[in-house]
Amino acid sequence: MEKVITSITEELIWAIPLLLFLSGAALGSYYITYLSRYKAGMTRKEILNVNKKGACFCFTCKARLTFKDMVPIYNYIRYLGKCKYCGVKIGSSTIVIELGVGTVFLVFGFWMVSLL
Repeated sequence: MEKVITSITEELIWAIPLLLFLSGAALGSYYITYLSRYKAGMTRKEILNVNKKGACFCFTCKARLTFKDMVPIYNYIRYLGKCKYCGVKIGSSTIVIELGVGTVFLVFGFWMVSLL
């Protein structure tokens, strides 16, 4: 049994840094969404209610985003930093923060492993 666990661990060791980075990027994406809605005049209660319903939308055309439209970094690159529906440019700060928070999670994860 121990040999099987070791084998699985060795095969999936690459997934840990990837999951750390993607978790950080997703958290950065949520942070950007929260701040942009707050700056647009929404109250904290309104923001949290919108998030519970999963209703992410483009501020310009009000198109509701699907789950596939909300994948951090990938869609920014895929649609060249523009909204898929109306073509309005998305600020570069979005991808910078997503990459930054993802990198911080990755570095923090490696630092935690080095303490073991």
